[in-house]
Amino acid sequence: MKLSRFFSQTWVIAVVAVTIGFIGGLYFPAPLRHTLKEAIGQETREHGDQYRFISPLLSCADPDLVALPNDKANDLEAALTELIESKKRTSALADAGIYFRELNGGPWIGVNYEASFTPGSLLKVPLAMSVYHLAESDPSLLSRQIEFTGGTPPATEHYAAPVIEPGTYSVEDLVSSALINSDNSATLLIAKIIGKDAIDASYMHLGITIPTSGTDYTTTVHTYASFFRILFNATYLSRTDSEHLLSVLSETRFKDGIVAGVPAGTVVSHKFGERTLSDGGLVQLHDCGIVYKPGDPYLLCIMMRGKDFPSLASSIADVSKLVWRSLQ
Repeated sequence: MKLSRFFSQTWVIAVVAVTIGFIGGLYFPAPLRHTLKEAIGQETREHGDQYRFISPLLSCADPDLVALPNDKANDLEAALTELIESKKRTSALADAGIYFRELNGGPWIGVNYEASFTPGSLLKVPLAMSVYHLAESDPSLLSRQIEFTGGTPPATEHYAAPVIEPGTYSVEDLVSSALINSDNSATLLIAKIIGKDAIDASYMHLGITIPTSGTDYTTTVHTYASFFRILFNATYLSRTDSEHLLSVLSETRFKDGIVAGVPAGTVVSHKFGERTLSDGGLVQLHDCGIVYKPGDPYLLCIMMRGKDFPSLASSIADVSKLVWRSLQ
C-alpha cells in the first residue's frame, strides 16, 4: 500500500516508531518501582483559565523519584489484575496491558505494562505532533492545500467512521480527520504533502536516527502513554498547539472503550487503534488518553488482544469504569 511513488506507509510507521522510543526515553526515566509518586522537587505548573486541556510545566528540579507506599494505588492495581485475569478465564481476551497515572502529581501503576502490542492507528497521534512541530518553523504548513481524488480506502477497519470525500483540504483539516475519524486516507495525504525530507529534518533536529525501512512495530502502554503526558505538559509543542491537539482528540468518534466507562459528559481526549493479526485469528484493540475528571485528570492507556473486537471494547470499558470508581 503506497503513499506515493516515493513515500511508503511503512516508512511512516517506522519513523513514528522511532519517535515513540525517543520521546518515551527522554521524558520517562526508569522507575524505581511500578508505583511511584514525585515526592521531592514536585513539578511546578501554571494553571490558567485559557487552558482547558493542558497543564503547562514551568519548572522541574530534577526530582528524585521515591517509591512511597500507596494503599489506594495498590488496591487499584490488584483490582485491575483480577479483572484482567477473570476475563482471560472466560476467553473474553487473551492478553492486556494497562497504564494509569494521576496527572496532578499522583502515582502511576501498571498491569502487564511492558507487554508488546501493535499500535495500529495510535501512531496517528505522534504523526500529528510531528506535523505541528514542523508548523512552528513553517506557519504556512497547516493551511497548505492538497487535492483528494478519492478511490478505495487504504484499509478496512472494524470501527469505521466517516472519511474525507473527494475535494481540496488543508493539512490542519486532514490532521483533524486523521485523529477524530482515524481516517487513513487523510493520514496518507498528510504524509504526501509534508514529504519525507521535511519530516526527516524535524526528527534530525530532535537527534533521532532516521529509519531506513519499515517494520511491524510494537510498543507498550508504558511507552505510548508518554505522548499524552507530553501534550498535557506542553513540553514538546507550544501550549497553543498542545491545547489544540488535545481538543481535537476530545472529539474522537470511538466511544465504546474508555468513554463508555465514565459518566456521560465527561471529557476524554483519546485515540484508539485496532489491528487484525495474520496468524491465530486474534485481533487487537487499544484506547489511550486523558480522562478529565473534575479536579483530578488522569491518563489511562489500555491495550488488548483477543478473539473479537466487541469483547475487547467491552473489556476496555470495564477497565475504565473500575478506574473511575476507584477515584471516588
